Amino acid sequence: WAETMVPGLFNKDEYAERFRAQVRELGVPTLCGSDWIHEEDMQKTDEYEQRWYNSALALDGSGQLLGRYSKRRLVPFGEYIPFTAQFPFMKVFRSVTRDTYVAGEAPSPVIPVAGLKVTLNICVEDTHPLVAREALAAGADCMINLSNDGWFKGSGGPEAHMQAASFRAVEARRP
Repeated sequence: WAETMVPGLFNKDEYAERFRAQVRELGVPTLCGSDWIHEEDMQKTDEYEQRWYNSALALDGSGQLLGRYSKRRLVPFGEYIPFTAQFPFMKVFRSVTRDTYVAGEAPSPVIPVAGLKVTLNICVEDTHPLVAREALAAGADCMINLSNDGWFKGSGGPEAHMQAASFRAVEARRP
């Protein structure tokens, strides 16, 4: 499932629990994208004070979380508005998307999937060689990029995105 395809907060909302129940019922290991809220912020009522992450999640066939990775290279004006701490008036540029994500803190974990050691990245992170190198240095056999290129229908975006992912695979000598 693509980036942010599971609605709501995966570690808080009812919809995510129904999604996990469906995974359990089908017994199919699943890789999906969803929002994740920092555990310390779950009780905060002002969503702009909460830390939300754009995350990739790997579930086994019983719906148990095998690993989670939160995007570290966010897209300005799509996932966050730059300089809002220094210039609060910049908040007026928030759009219909969630423009208040925070960046993840750690490289992707290496997740065992079907005999492979897999590492994750999200969307345009495949344009950042360091993101791939850090995860692969931990021993991954391959990289998986979660993206929703539907946002770029009719443009050169999806092709450029695939080319960037290809460069990371060639550099890393991994699929």
